[in-house]
Amino acid sequence: MSSYKWSDREAFYLYNALLHNDFVYPFKENKVTRSISFCEMKLKLDALVYDIVSDADGRKGLFSQFMYSQCMEFDNAGLNIPSCVKGFMSQIYKKVAASSKELSLLLKDKRARRYTFASMRVAIQSYEQSLRNQIFGGAFFNDVRNGSFRDDLDIRLSKADLITYIERCADIDVFPKATFSAHLARWKIVERDYKMIDWVSRNDDKVVWAWGYLERKYLEGNKPEWISLGGKSSADLKGIHSDALVLFYDLLQSDLIKESLMTNLSRACAKKRYLEKQEDRKPSSYLLSTKAKKRLSALADIDNKKLNSVIEDLINAEYDRRMRR
Repeated sequence: MSSYKWSDREAFYLYNALLHNDFVYPFKENKVTRSISFCEMKLKLDALVYDIVSDADGRKGLFSQFMYSQCMEFDNAGLNIPSCVKGFMSQIYKKVAASSKELSLLLKDKRARRYTFASMRVAIQSYEQSLRNQIFGGAFFNDVRNGSFRDDLDIRLSKADLITYIERCADIDVFPKATFSAHLARWKIVERDYKMIDWVSRNDDKVVWAWGYLERKYLEGNKPEWISLGGKSSADLKGIHSDALVLFYDLLQSDLIKESLMTNLSRACAKKRYLEKQEDRKPSSYLLSTKAKKRLSALADIDNKKLNSVIEDLINAEYDRRMRR
C-alpha cells in the first residue's frame, strides 16, 4: 500500500473531507474547494497520512472519530501504519461516493450525460419554480424537497464540463449515494424510449421550430439554463436543437405526459407544414362549362384528389408536353 496512488476523485473528496473540512462530515456549508490542483491535494494527503501515524496535532484521534462517524470497523493498531491509514481513507471514499463503474454507465454516453446534468438542474429549479417544472421528474426531486440535495455545495462547483461536474457532485455527496443508484435505474428505462429520437429523424427540417414550440407551450417562453442552444451553422443549430428535443422528452416525469407531448407536437408540426404549403397558392376563379365541371369531378374521383390538385396536374402536364417540342 506504500505505493498506493490516489485517484483524482479520491483526492478531491478526501482533501475536502479531512483537510478543508477539518475531519467534519457531512461537509460544512460552502466548505468545498477546487482552488488547488489534484497534484497538490495528493501531496497534502500523503503528508496527512504521516501526521495521523505520528498523531501530529491530535490528528490520529480526529481521524479515528471520523471513521466512527462513518460506522466503519477498523483496527486501532492500523492507525500506526501508513499503508493501513491509506487503506482506511480509500474505504471511506468508496463507502460514500458512487462507484466509477456506475458513473461510467452514464458518462460514456452523451445522451445519458446530458440527462444526468439536466435532471439535477431541473430538480434544483423546481424548488422555486414548481409550476413551470411540474412536467419534469427524476430521482433528484425528492432530495431537493426534503433538503438532502446539498445545493450549498453544488454552487461551489463549475458547470463548464459536465463529466467533471457530475463526478464532483458524486464525490462530495451533493446527493446521497442511494439517489444516484435510483437515477441510474431510471435512466435504464428512459434510454429505451426512442419516440422523440424517431420523430426528430423524420422531421429534421423542423427541429429548430419544434424547440421554439416546446419552449412557448411548456416553458412559458423561457430558455432553461440546463441546455445550450448556441451554434453558428445551420447544421450546428439542427444538431443542437435535436439534442434539446430529446433531452426535454427524456426529463418528462411520466409516460402520460410524454404521449401528450408527442401528440401535440406532431399535430402542430403537421399544421405548420400545411400552412407553409398553402403560402405558395393563390385563389383563382374561372368560368367552366357544366360538362367540363363534370369531367373535372370525374377525374378527381378517379385519382382520389381534390379539384384544385387535378387542375394543377393537368396544367403542369400540358405545359411539360408543349415545352418538350
